[in-house]
Amino acid sequence: MKTSPLDGLRNYTQQATEGSYRNKGVQDFKNILDKARLERQDDKKLKEACQELEAIFLHKMLQQMRAGIPNGGLIEESYASKIYKDMLDEQYSKLIAKSHGSIGLADMLYQQLKRDINRET
Repeated sequence: MKTSPLDGLRNYTQQATEGSYRNKGVQDFKNILDKARLERQDDKKLKEACQELEAIFLHKMLQQMRAGIPNGGLIEESYASKIYKDMLDEQYSKLIAKSHGSIGLADMLYQQLKRDINRET
């Protein structure tokens, strides 16, 4: 049985959408990937989906970085402040993923997926 690098990604997205971890970005990525495999001409959407997946990765990274900062000080952090910081980190991650100087995960993923999609047909 021949396996493809996409098999691991399919398993991950299936677990992410079926399990307790429900992330709209991962589901959107799965849908765009399936559509790109069928049409083979939707390069722009595939690139955007890869950038969105990179943004999800960056958001998780920023969350962990922020969790490493010790809490303390004179003013206690409110629930609204925590939500604001999380939303701010999400926007930062989207901007970083779409910028020219991003970490490159989206570009590598796009090139690999594009090559695998072309090889399947």
